[in-house]
Amino acid sequence: MNLRSASLVLAFVIPGTAVAAPCDQGFPLKLGTVAEITRYNESHQPTGKIVSTIVSSVEKGDTVTAVATVDNYLGATKASTSTVDLVCDGKKISMNVRNDNAMKDWYGKAAAELAKKGQKLLAAQNFSEPQIYPLELKVGDELPPWRAFSMTVIQKAPPDWGKIAMTGDWFAALKYAMHMKFAGGVQMITAHIKVVGQETCKMPDGASVPCFRITKEMFAKPLAGEADLTGDVNKLAKGTVPTIVTEWYAPGFGGIKSEIGPAGHPIGTMALTALKTAP
Repeated sequence: MNLRSASLVLAFVIPGTAVAAPCDQGFPLKLGTVAEITRYNESHQPTGKIVSTIVSSVEKGDTVTAVATVDNYLGATKASTSTVDLVCDGKKISMNVRNDNAMKDWYGKAAAELAKKGQKLLAAQNFSEPQIYPLELKVGDELPPWRAFSMTVIQKAPPDWGKIAMTGDWFAALKYAMHMKFAGGVQMITAHIKVVGQETCKMPDGASVPCFRITKEMFAKPLAGEADLTGDVNKLAKGTVPTIVTEWYAPGFGGIKSEIGPAGHPIGTMALTALKTAP
């Protein structure tokens, strides 16, 4: 799963029936909920699917912590499995992708390419900042930007870097690697996330639910230095051509539909096509 698909997975987690109020205003977090999201190309032909399953959910007061597994299929073949952490603190939902097993395959391919150039790949990692959805939305709101990172280490790293990496704080590890100049990377930035309209969306069973139309801009940027990790997104966007993403988000259900590309002429679409809610 590449940076762009990881970014879209974050925006398309599990629709279904939510648990404790006020978290029922956001993404559903009920154990056992399964959703199937179908991907379509620009001709609206199906190209694969994403199957998301809530595998754990714990309530404590107004906070709900859940974990989802996300199986990504290309056609009928499972291409990768990711884990998504979801935390609702009563005010917002925070979502984060981790443990993308597709990195193993990517690591092997990257190592083979570097070997042709006489270089050795020592480490590779894909990770992201959390994506935030406030539980209460209204037209005109702008959501916080977030970034997904891909880090590649091709020079022998100091022992200190290994200690930092072992903590699982990959942002700190990347910052150190960039500072010491022994690693490089790419970041996919999702910014200018705006709630631009309120509409009605159709669920797979035909029911109509209120939803918000949200627009986003996504662009990739090579990491030229440590400052790029936290640089202003507007400055980093200069010289890039962003990809426009339009999402239809239904409170209590999550992502219902997402289009990649200009309005009316998307190059790709994802839509909720099946839903099973645990009893």
